[in-house]
Amino acid sequence: MTNRASLHRATIVATLAFAASALFSGCLTTTTDGGMAAPVSYDTVHMRLDFNRQVRTVVIQLDEHAAPQTVANFKKLLRERYYDGLAFHRAIPSYLVQTGDPLTRDDANRDSWGTGGPGYTIPSETVKRHKRGTVAMARLGNAVNTSKASNGSQFFICLDDIPSLDGEYSAFGDVIQGIEILDEMAALPTDTNDIPKRRVEIVSMAITRPDAVVAKPRESDRPKRKDTQPDSEKGIFERSIERFW
Repeated sequence: MTNRASLHRATIVATLAFAASALFSGCLTTTTDGGMAAPVSYDTVHMRLDFNRQVRTVVIQLDEHAAPQTVANFKKLLRERYYDGLAFHRAIPSYLVQTGDPLTRDDANRDSWGTGGPGYTIPSETVKRHKRGTVAMARLGNAVNTSKASNGSQFFICLDDIPSLDGEYSAFGDVIQGIEILDEMAALPTDTNDIPKRRVEIVSMAITRPDAVVAKPRESDRPKRKDTQPDSEKGIFERSIERFW
């Protein structure tokens, strides 16, 4: 009985080990000589938005060559599901839309939207140009940020070519599908701080395979929040100093 039980346990262990090995190897690539290479690191991101009572998807291609530190930080936040539940807090037609402020999780913080972050900055990486669809990190202005360090989480997406931003902000990706959704967002009514009066929220944001199918628009499965209300008007000086652009 003892030998038979030991043999049974050994068989189970061997089977589990084989299954784990097969699962892990599925995340690896093979070299030309048949050896195992490093795990695949994808650079495609699906950003699913709760917009106009539908979940719609914007696809972003990260550019690690242009901004390796910025991309590495962005991927870390994606793995932590940091962006899920955040709202877009800036929308300017034919210019840009912006999100990534953790304060936007709560509509009660509306007066402070655009001032938050993860508590750290990222060194400037200003190689990439700002074209329509370019994704770049927001930052404080040169008056208080001479090193042009980026906010740790806030990012914006250009809705037009904006050469005046070249060399000023860390651009690290491009929208490759769904930019028309962002154009629609930018056309929404906003308050005096360019915050959409109708909440546009990130349902989920995650790294995906390049060939991943983009989900068709569907009714949101999340409870619909009330439209956010405009805050009191703030002066241009206060807006430029406090908020990350």
